[in-house]
Amino acid sequence: MNISDWSVPIMHYGGNKVEPTDTFESLDMEEGSSIRVVLPRIENVIAEMLQGNADATREQLTQKLKLSADGETVEYWILQKCGLENLPSGFSALKFSGNLNLHGNALQTLPVGFEDMTIGGILSLSGNRLHTLPENFSNIKVGKHLNLDYNELTTLPAGFGNMNIPGNLLLSHNNLQGPITFQNISVGGLMSLDHNHLDVLVGKNLKQEFPNVVGTVTAENNVRPPPPPLPPPPQ
Repeated sequence: MNISDWSVPIMHYGGNKVEPTDTFESLDMEEGSSIRVVLPRIENVIAEMLQGNADATREQLTQKLKLSADGETVEYWILQKCGLENLPSGFSALKFSGNLNLHGNALQTLPVGFEDMTIGGILSLSGNRLHTLPENFSNIKVGKHLNLDYNELTTLPAGFGNMNIPGNLLLSHNNLQGPITFQNISVGGLMSLDHNHLDVLVGKNLKQEFPNVVGTVTAENNVRPPPPPLPPPPQ
C-alpha cells in the first residue's frame, strides 16, 4: 500500500518527510515504529524555524510535538534545547491546549503576536537570552505556570501587574531592578524573584507587597546592581 492511500496531509518518519510514492518497505519501518503526522500549518512553521535557525534539526523540532485529534490545536510542543535563536511570526498563530516548552534556547526576542497567544498549560521560556518582553505581554493567556527563569530581563512591561497566572510565576536569575511596578499581579501558586537586583525588596514583607499571590513569595539573594563603569580618563 502506498502512503498516498492515507488521508493525512504531511507525514514524517525518522526525521524525514514521507513522500506520497513511499511504501512501508521503502521506509524500512521496524515493528512498533510509527509515522509522525504534521499538518500543513505546523509544517510551514517548522520550515520557517529551520530556515531561520541553523543549529536546529527537523527531528529535534518534531520528535516531541503532539497535535489534537482534529488537528486544530497543539496538545504540547517541547522545543527544549533546540538551538533556536528566533521564532517565525507564524508561530504566534498556533493554538496550544497544553504545554509549550522553549527552555534552553537562545531567544533574545519573541515574535510579533506572541503576547496574544493562548497556552492551555505551562509556558516555559526559561534559560534563554530575553532582555525584554513585548509591551503587551500581559495579554497572553497561560493555563498553569509561567517560567521566565534564567533570562536577562532588566524590566517588565508596564501592564505586567495585570496578569493572572493560575499556577507559579518564576522570575529568578534575571537582572530585574526596582522600582517594583507589578504589585497587583495575581498568582495562584508561588512567585520566585530570587537572584535579581531587587534590593528594594530586602527586608520587606513580601506577602504584603504582593497581596494577590496565593503561595509563597521569595526574593532571596537580591543585591543592588553594579554601578555603571566610569568614563575613561582624559588623554
